[in-house]
Amino acid sequence: MGQGTVKLTDLNDFLRPSDACILPVGGGMQAASKPKPGSFASPMYGKQSEEQAKIARVTLSDCITCSGCVTSAETILLDSAEALRAFESGCSDESRFAVVGLSQQAVASVAEKYGLGLVETYEKLCTILKELGASRVYDVSLARRICLLEHLAEVFTEIEKQQSIITSACPGFVSYVEKKQGPEVISKLSKVKSPQAILATLAKRLLPSATEVAQGRKVWVATVMPCHDKKLEAARPELEYHETPEVDSVITSDELDSIIIKSFSPLSTVRRTSLDDDFGGDHGALGSVYLGELVGSGGYLEFTVRAVAEKYFGYKLPESLQFKTIGRGSDFKEYVLQDPAKEENMIKFAAAYGFKNVQKIMRSIAAGRCQYQYVEMMSCPGGCNNGGGQIGGDVRDRNLLENVEAVYKQGSVIDDLKDCKGVQIVYDLIGAEPGSDKARKLFHTTFESRGEATLASLEW
Repeated sequence: MGQGTVKLTDLNDFLRPSDACILPVGGGMQAASKPKPGSFASPMYGKQSEEQAKIARVTLSDCITCSGCVTSAETILLDSAEALRAFESGCSDESRFAVVGLSQQAVASVAEKYGLGLVETYEKLCTILKELGASRVYDVSLARRICLLEHLAEVFTEIEKQQSIITSACPGFVSYVEKKQGPEVISKLSKVKSPQAILATLAKRLLPSATEVAQGRKVWVATVMPCHDKKLEAARPELEYHETPEVDSVITSDELDSIIIKSFSPLSTVRRTSLDDDFGGDHGALGSVYLGELVGSGGYLEFTVRAVAEKYFGYKLPESLQFKTIGRGSDFKEYVLQDPAKEENMIKFAAAYGFKNVQKIMRSIAAGRCQYQYVEMMSCPGGCNNGGGQIGGDVRDRNLLENVEAVYKQGSVIDDLKDCKGVQIVYDLIGAEPGSDKARKLFHTTFESRGEATLASLEW
C-alpha cells in the first residue's frame, strides 16, 4: 500500500452525546472502589448510596451553551415523542393563547405527500391545528418579509463599510460557526433573527397591542418547521423574552404528519379553514416572496442581489437570474453584479448549501482568499426544502426534493415587501423603519464564540 495520508474532515454534523455529557447523581463517579475507613483517601469520597445512581439529564439549553460538539444530536436530545407531547399539550391548554406558525417548506412537504395544492394544504392544516386547540394559525410569510427588510438594511450598512457578510437562518450552521470558527467569522454573521424567531416576537410582543383576542391569557408560540435544528434555535438563551423562550415548542413536518395519520386521516376529508390575519398581512400561501431558484431557503441571496443592483447601480435585474454553478451538483452557486457603465465586476455573491460547500467557504476565509462579499449558507444540501425534519427526510431523494420545491413555489409571487399591508402595520406599531434602533432591538439577535471544549473539560 502507498504511504499517503488519508485526512478526514467533518463528514457530517451528527454527533452522538459522549458519556461525559451524562452525570450520575448521588453516587458520584464510581470508576474506583471506595477506600477503607481511615485511609488518607477516604475524605475525598462522599457517602455511597446503596441505590443505583440516577442519571442527570442535560437540558437542551445547557447543551447549546456547551461546546463539546459541533452541532448537537437533536433527535436524541429532544425526541419526537416528547416534542409532540409538548406541542399537543400546549395547544390544548385553555389557560394559554396558543399561536402556531407554519413554515412554507413544511407545508409543501405535507402537500407533496398527499398530492394536494399548497393553499389547500395550508387551510386543512389550519383546521387540524384549531381542532387541537390553537387560538391562531399563521403562516411565516409576514415574519419572513420583515426578516428580509431588516437584512437588507444591514447589508447596505456593511457594503458602505466595505465589509463582507454571511447570512443564514440555519441553526446547524450558526452552531458550527459559534463552536468551530473564530471571532472574525462570527462577526460577519447577519444579526437579523430568523423568520421563526421574528414570528414569535410578533406574537408575544406586538400581538397584544394589535388585537385584544388574547383576553389576558399568556401567549404561547409553536412552529412547524422543516428542520429538527429549529428546536435548538428555539432554546437559544439569546432568543428569550423575560427569561423564557419566545418560541415555546417546535415540531417538524414529519412529526405533524404523525398527528395527521393518528387522528385526521384521510387528510382529503378534512375541511378547509382560512389562516388568521391579525396583522392585516398576506397569507404565505397566497402571496409569499418568490425570487427564483434559491427561494426555498428564504430567498436571502436573490432578494439582496436585486436590491443592491437597483440601489447602487440603478438597474432592475430580470425576473430569472442566471447563476453560475461551482463544482459538481447545484449546491454552490455564485452571482456577480457588474457596473454597466464600466463593465467591471463590482460585487460577488454566493450561496453554499451542505457542509462540504460550507467548509470550502470557511477554509477560504481562514486563508484570507474568500472572493465573495456576500454568502448565504445552509447546512442541508438542497437547502430548507430538504431539511431533516421533512417527510421522508431520512431518504435523500432528488426527485422528492424537486417535487417539494415545485409545490413550494405554487403560492409565490414577486412583490415589493414595503407595500405589504402587514409589514406597514408592524412598523407603524413600533414607530420605526427597517434597520432603525427600535427595529434592531426587536428583530436582531447576537452570536458568540462558544469555544471548543476538550474531553478533559467535560469530565465532571
